[in-house]
Amino acid sequence: MPDDIRYEQVVTDGRNHTRSAVTEHYRSISPGRIVGGIAGVVLATVGVIAIAKAGIDSSLDTPVVSVLGMDQSALVGLVEFGLGLLIVLGAASDATRTFMGAMGVVCLVAGVLGAAATASVRNDIGTGSGSGWFVAVIGAVVVAASFFGTYAHSRREVYNEAPTTHVQS
Repeated sequence: MPDDIRYEQVVTDGRNHTRSAVTEHYRSISPGRIVGGIAGVVLATVGVIAIAKAGIDSSLDTPVVSVLGMDQSALVGLVEFGLGLLIVLGAASDATRTFMGAMGVVCLVAGVLGAAATASVRNDIGTGSGSGWFVAVIGAVVVAASFFGTYAHSRREVYNEAPTTHVQS
């Protein structure tokens, strides 16, 4: 996001005045926050689709619906939606990039546990192993993205006017 700072400075040595105008331009971009934010939006969107298809008017673990070829219940959709929003929140600022990484770790662990769970546990939750792997991959992407730095570029322009002589009478 570009920031421009402009200020003027007048230097006087008692006889001469020199006026300078300084403009500083600053731009920064954080690819990791962008990738993490996109991953969070994708996860939250899949969660919303699962919630909309399965509904939350009865039991959260039934019915199990197919979203992008993955079996999910409304419960899994709510978890995906919540984690996706927290990842987007973490991607909002450089100060919260560590939080984004922590939510990526939570996704990675939850996804691996969901994919490796027994069939009876997955039936109780209302999910398939595909959903677990999807969440794990999103988590891995977010964790990797949290390590990307911020790239900054700044430029300073100084405009000097010719000195003027001040004559005292």
